[in-house]
Amino acid sequence: MSPSLAFHAAARTRMSTRSFASAHGENDDRWRIDERRGLFLVADASGPTYGGYYAPFGVDPGLAALAEALDGETGEDGEARLRAALWAAHSKMRSMEDRQAELSKAMQQTRGGARLDASLDASDALRDRRRWPHRVFSHHAASCTALYTWRGDRVSVAQVGVCRAYLLRGHTIERLLRDHTLRSQVEAQGGPTELLEIHGGVSTRMLGYLQGPEQIDTRTVEVEPGDCFVVCTDGLWSFLDEERIRDIVAPKTPSPDSVAEALLQAVNGPDGDDATVVVVVAR
Repeated sequence: MSPSLAFHAAARTRMSTRSFASAHGENDDRWRIDERRGLFLVADASGPTYGGYYAPFGVDPGLAALAEALDGETGEDGEARLRAALWAAHSKMRSMEDRQAELSKAMQQTRGGARLDASLDASDALRDRRRWPHRVFSHHAASCTALYTWRGDRVSVAQVGVCRAYLLRGHTIERLLRDHTLRSQVEAQGGPTELLEIHGGVSTRMLGYLQGPEQIDTRTVEVEPGDCFVVCTDGLWSFLDEERIRDIVAPKTPSPDSVAEALLQAVNGPDGDDATVVVVVAR
């Protein structure tokens, strides 16, 4: 076993100036740096859709459940622990979706302002609906890519949805897992991509809407001193190809703050989406 490495991390996030959500001061992206648990992640909640704006209320409870699940998992396989943790996030978000369906049914059955069952937290829900009438409250889903450090020299990565993780070692860059976009699915099956210009970035998997834990892709890599991990939402990688990310990161490693700042500045334009990046450097 190699000597234990220290992992240093920094994050940056920027809210889009053009999205429906930004008009209401909301950033659909999330990030976590949890050094105690060895957990680093980004998440991208469902935001503007054809049916309106889906408020990402389920994401934060889901990510909290993810972190707490790592404390409860035991065993030597960090990859299995991380998959179980993401499944815990999915389960929490799924339960919130079911609860909202129950609430909606109860509200439809209410007449004349009658009081709803207190167990549904109806007063809070009604208050939120009046405050944010543009929101659709029955949707809890998110993409998430997470890194988990264990055994001192291992990093496991788990992915659901459209976020990405890259490993930069020296002057090379590697995408660690394939993102779950419609374009990636069509390309993997050898299908035509001509019609994907608009909808190619649609996520085909999301926490809260999985069929089983096997839909959470995982991988483990052995870490070397100087390795740099870039975990980001599609608001960053869709504007920067891998070569551009490598060229931005290489001169600024080993400073995660400098790397994160430079990457976000590279997509700082009027046409950008919500963009979030977590940079982790092993020393």
